[in-house]
Amino acid sequence: MSNKRPTIALTVSTIVMLLGSVSLLPARAQSPKPNCKNPQSQVEMNYCAAEQAKASDRKLNQVYQKVLAGYKGTAMADQLVDAQLAWIKFRDTNCKFAMNRFQGGSMASLVYSTCVDRMTQDRTQELEGFTRRGT
Repeated sequence: MSNKRPTIALTVSTIVMLLGSVSLLPARAQSPKPNCKNPQSQVEMNYCAAEQAKASDRKLNQVYQKVLAGYKGTAMADQLVDAQLAWIKFRDTNCKFAMNRFQGGSMASLVYSTCVDRMTQDRTQELEGFTRRGT
């Protein structure tokens, strides 16, 4: 009988915890997206910077695919793939380095996302130059 009490207590506390979590779900689901034209808090700035970095990454991928298609079947296509993979590793490592100055602080993710966004936009411009063969 004494063995059942810890199990029952654990089960009851688990149920209470789950019910508490479920009651928070509607509040989170209803919270509006921040206005990224005028973020009002660090959390909003972090969110908006991450969204901007994602948008820049989507554009980079579109341009990359276009450039890659232009070199299809050539040795340059393989070189482009290798260069892009190396660049991604460099970008991520470089931005983690920049972020580490703020490690543990609320600005860390903002610094990382801003770095990723800036470097991604620069790389996109560079790749756009390769859409014209011979450059």
